[in-house]
Amino acid sequence: MKNNSKEQTAFARRIFETFRDDRRRTVVIDVSIDCLETFWIKDIKTGKLLEGNNNDNNKDGDGGEDGDGGKVVTHLVRFEMTTKTTSSGTREQGSWQIVDWDDILDGNIW
Repeated sequence: MKNNSKEQTAFARRIFETFRDDRRRTVVIDVSIDCLETFWIKDIKTGKLLEGNNNDNNKDGDGGEDGDGGKVVTHLVRFEMTTKTTSSGTREQGSWQIVDWDDILDGNIW
């Protein structure tokens, strides 16, 4: 389809008319979430730190590793919610669910 506003509007109208009476719809949203990740390995018996650093204070937030072992990492999280039309014609929302994390499903949202 060309980048033609009239054609796109007509296409959207056909889709709307086709699914107008559909009772359920799914809303999908991708969200980028910045997290501070830390890593360490500790001996359970002795409590001794074997690797990494359990001080998780990344004060500079620069996205790189600091002396304290913290690293800012961006995760892509995909949420999904199903809505349905009630008999009165109003739309009832479901609950958001996490359906993918960092494209573990290789982008296959269906």
